[in-house]
Amino acid sequence: MSISRTLLAAALLAAPPAPPAGALLSQNAEEERLWADAVDRGWAQGALQAELAFRARVGELHRAFLGRVRYLVLRERGLVTAPAVRVVRRGVKLDRDELLIGRTEVALARVPRFRGPDRRGKLPWTALPEVLTPYDDGASVR
Repeated sequence: MSISRTLLAAALLAAPPAPPAGALLSQNAEEERLWADAVDRGWAQGALQAELAFRARVGELHRAFLGRVRYLVLRERGLVTAPAVRVVRRGVKLDRDELLIGRTEVALARVPRFRGPDRRGKLPWTALPEVLTPYDDGASVR
């Protein structure tokens, strides 16, 4: 599942509450009013909680997107190295607990890093640049 789908798709759909069964049913108008008020307050609280959870997921997606854009800008400027990906296609993997046929393994062989000094001891930058993007929220990477 993609990161956007993971962050935004949540099982927030719920059926309306069912009335209590049997002896728990309201015996008079006052108990019915109390039941209705409690359901309304609970429903409003659940809706608020769902809204806050959704906003948190959108915020996580926004931060992940900005981080990716910032990395690409730094990569384009030559301030970070590119990752190296190792892809290994295995016909069959068999061990005590599993049998996998047609398995593909993908792993980082080299993680991105900030570029260090060259052979003369000079850094490729005097200070990390401020990186602003059209998608930015005003914060910058330094």
